[in-house]
Amino acid sequence: MTIYVDNTHLGRHVTGLERITLELFSEAALAPLDVVPVKAQGLRQMLTTQTLGLPMRLAASSSILLCPGFPPSPLLRPFASRVLPYIHDDFLITRRAELNMRARLYMAGPFKLALPLPALSGQFRRHEAQTCRALPP
Repeated sequence: MTIYVDNTHLGRHVTGLERITLELFSEAALAPLDVVPVKAQGLRQMLTTQTLGLPMRLAASSSILLCPGFPPSPLLRPFASRVLPYIHDDFLITRRAELNMRARLYMAGPFKLALPLPALSGQFRRHEAQTCRALPP
């Protein structure tokens, strides 16, 4: 079974998000599994691949998709049982005021759809409040 890894967000400045993808979800890290990184060059190709290309790959096979960077596209919902988002931080829904317009429009909605319901519980929020440092106002 093929495991597609969404690498469409790579190729720009390496931040924590990119480093996670490169280190935890590389072909070497997931060996001996059949891993196929899905790449894109530039913003237009990234958006097109995330929105249409990834759903088309899953529609044509019984493969799995790992999404360690961006939240899965809403068009991937029919394949939800085969889409595995890696959620490193919930800032897209807990710190909405800090997001720029692009993040609000393109990432926050799909992230909320991808986030498992138990993660939205009060218990999760209390745990986060105890273990994460507070941001200055």
